[in-house]
Amino acid sequence: MQDILKNLPNSPGVYRFIDKNNEIIYIGKAKNLKKRVKSYFNPKVKQSRKNQVMIKKIVDIKYSVVSSDLESYLLETNLIKEHKPRYNILMKDDKNFAYLRITSNQDYPKLFLERKITDKKSKYIGPKTTTQSFKKAFEILNKIFFKYDCQIGYETIKQGKISNNQKIKPICVIKQLDKSHTPCICDLNKEDYRKMIQIIIDFFNGKNLQIKKILEEQMFEYAKNKNFELAANYRDKMLTLEKIIERQKIISTKTNENLDILNFYSISEEFYFSILQIREGKIVEIKNILVTNNLEEEDSKILEQFLIQYYTQTSDYPKYIITPIEVAKNFILNFNEICKSNIKFETAKIGDKAKLTDLALKNAKVYAQKNSIKWMQKEKGNVLEEMKKLLNINKIPRRIECFDISHLSGTHTKASMVVFENAMPIKNDYRYFNIKTLEKGQIDDFKSLYEALKRRLKYISQLKKDHKLIKNKNIVKLKKNKEFLAEFEFVELEKYIELKNIKNSEKYILDSITLKKACEKYKKFQKIYLNQDINISKQILDETGFKEIKNSDYKYALNLKYKNDESFYKKPDLIIIDGGKGQLSSSQKALKECNLNIDMISIAKKFETIHLTNKEKFNLQSNDQILKLIQQLRDEAHRFAITQNRKARLKEIK
Repeated sequence: MQDILKNLPNSPGVYRFIDKNNEIIYIGKAKNLKKRVKSYFNPKVKQSRKNQVMIKKIVDIKYSVVSSDLESYLLETNLIKEHKPRYNILMKDDKNFAYLRITSNQDYPKLFLERKITDKKSKYIGPKTTTQSFKKAFEILNKIFFKYDCQIGYETIKQGKISNNQKIKPICVIKQLDKSHTPCICDLNKEDYRKMIQIIIDFFNGKNLQIKKILEEQMFEYAKNKNFELAANYRDKMLTLEKIIERQKIISTKTNENLDILNFYSISEEFYFSILQIREGKIVEIKNILVTNNLEEEDSKILEQFLIQYYTQTSDYPKYIITPIEVAKNFILNFNEICKSNIKFETAKIGDKAKLTDLALKNAKVYAQKNSIKWMQKEKGNVLEEMKKLLNINKIPRRIECFDISHLSGTHTKASMVVFENAMPIKNDYRYFNIKTLEKGQIDDFKSLYEALKRRLKYISQLKKDHKLIKNKNIVKLKKNKEFLAEFEFVELEKYIELKNIKNSEKYILDSITLKKACEKYKKFQKIYLNQDINISKQILDETGFKEIKNSDYKYALNLKYKNDESFYKKPDLIIIDGGKGQLSSSQKALKECNLNIDMISIAKKFETIHLTNKEKFNLQSNDQILKLIQQLRDEAHRFAITQNRKARLKEIK
């Protein structure tokens, strides 16, 4: 390997890393091959975890010298497409692409649905990622304009089976028998035929008014002539096409220029891209494409590689591409040379284009949530093990709970709790809390988090280590070692149980955990009423779970009858708080009061700083897998909290 590195030239070029099986595992370009390749093997250069794994597998290096930056882009792109190396940035969804191919070297052009661009002489529309609806529309349009069973129809032309005798026939036999038959080739001159082909092309480019007009005219004509069966047939075709057209959502971009609005969302090494393809003010298609980032490359490099790989496979270039992050000028020059185009790039911060960029991000997130399970199943163990080491926590965080607060100017304050097990969301375990301890209009995230954590953790709370509850007939005693602290007296009446009295020593102050544990110790799955002579603060009663009731003899009752909430009785391995050190501190207070030892961290959104309970804080690289997982939990908690807040406000309006 050292000999190979010594002999590398100081020239621009493309290098290929080879493993022991003689397979190319990575392809890269460089302005200086020697400097770039040697950097992988320099111990002073800090490599990412994925890079370290790849470097260990390299047994040989091959390279090609080029004369310009553009040549290196072209060669790298072509080699990646050909070899699909494991550690390169790869666009995975090309198998779902579909193209409409129109032959251009014939008097009567033919139409084909194909998976790839193979014939440079033909014209292509695409790629389309919604293959099923694309295929359905193609079939319907074919049936509208051409009859499959026609002796001299579209299919006959496509198969090249037209005889000279057929060509001179004024009309085919089927046409004589079926007066409602759609046009045969013998009925159309070249110009009329090409007009029909152009109508189909226009439809797939988002211009659908002509199709609708033709269908409506045919439908009304058949209905007028009382040919209701054929009229119904055309009505059904029109309805099917309208469902496809519905996806072409009218938007107000204040421009008729052709745009591609692009954004992406990432989970670990998986990047989920969404492209809003806008033609003449309409979203004609939303394309979702998966890209793998096996070496934890920066977002800018992922974006550049995606642009090259996607647009070298398309035939439909927009005038502008709107991206979420700025693209380098040098890249744009090379991109347009490779694609033989003159596309302009923009990043939108305000206005309609910015809103559409946000819409593309929402689509990318939905796409990611539907598909990320594949990554999670493959990588979840590694990520969680690495998280344990990085955060220096007690156990692998199989179950993680994340909390966030949402309010509107201090009203309808909600706390959300979302749950991930083995790095996957468990939506049945999501919970929310109506915050009760704040005054109307009061904004206090610290107090809200404390209340939410206290109410959640009471289900798994524990007595202090040296405290013990002992039941003897109708009395439950609390002792510290052998020292008496308190006793709880219960009376079992005919239909319910009453907590009649509480006695305690001067040293002991009652808390909600002990009160609940004492009630459970006496008898689980019962309703316990509180004697009105017992003086307990409302806060402790709320934290214990006592509810106010309308009863002449009792004011509060604790319901232990109902089935336990299984989600609340599971102990998390890690708790994540949305916020900084203040939010983490108030949440820690609730944890301490519940006598629990659970690892806890917080993530502050501004700089994505992670705070630990030992007052340490640090930042991870934006493409770090652990950060991606923490962000996904935080974003999900934020979404769930906002959803519950919105529901509460709408309910009040109604």
